[in-house]
Amino acid sequence: MRAEQNEFLVRTGPGTPMGELFRRYWLPALLAEELPEPDCPPVRVKILGERLIAFRDTQNRLGLIDEFCAHRGVSLWFGRNEESGLRCSYHGWKYDVTGQCVEIPSEPDNPKLCQRMKLKSYPLVERGGVLWTYMGPAEKRPPLPEHEWAMVPASTSWARRWASSPSVSPWPKTTKLVWTPLGSKPEPGQRSATALDWTSGSATAWVWTAISAVRRRFGSKLRDWRCLAGRT
Repeated sequence: MRAEQNEFLVRTGPGTPMGELFRRYWLPALLAEELPEPDCPPVRVKILGERLIAFRDTQNRLGLIDEFCAHRGVSLWFGRNEESGLRCSYHGWKYDVTGQCVEIPSEPDNPKLCQRMKLKSYPLVERGGVLWTYMGPAEKRPPLPEHEWAMVPASTSWARRWASSPSVSPWPKTTKLVWTPLGSKPEPGQRSATALDWTSGSATAWVWTAISAVRRRFGSKLRDWRCLAGRT
């Protein structure tokens, strides 16, 4: 593979061909358990080359906004999640889940200044124990993800992150996939993989692309089956 071909495939930042492709889909951003309750600490998220902050506000609304304050560029990861907004720790600028600035303590009588200040933001929704985001044009947003494992009751599914490096394949070399009828018990040494396992960064896209490709290839044959991953 030539260097320019490699660059074409691996760069996913804004404005890149692969970045624009992935931004046409709902992407897994983080686990729902990482934002367990309203006003909990915010979480840093780096996805498709963008540094963002995810938080759950007082009204239980989910937000995914630019990590850095519009005033002095301080990371909002150090901010306070309180009273339906994320407040910067430096000068107290406060943002809601849409990235809109709603309060500037030093300019209490200048509401127009707040209205002009808005951070980049993306929708964030919870399904199947995973928080999903869509980062593309609003007019091209697809329907919410309705994968089988994401639509079943929480008591019958699980999701977790892989601890491996995002620069390597998320599936261990000793892992094999076994398809068995839904409802059957895993054999000794196997584990259920009906929920999504993933890492961050490029490996996230690798797993998501692989699952989508399997779905397209086998279609209806998967409706009554589940995937079991076991070590050889």
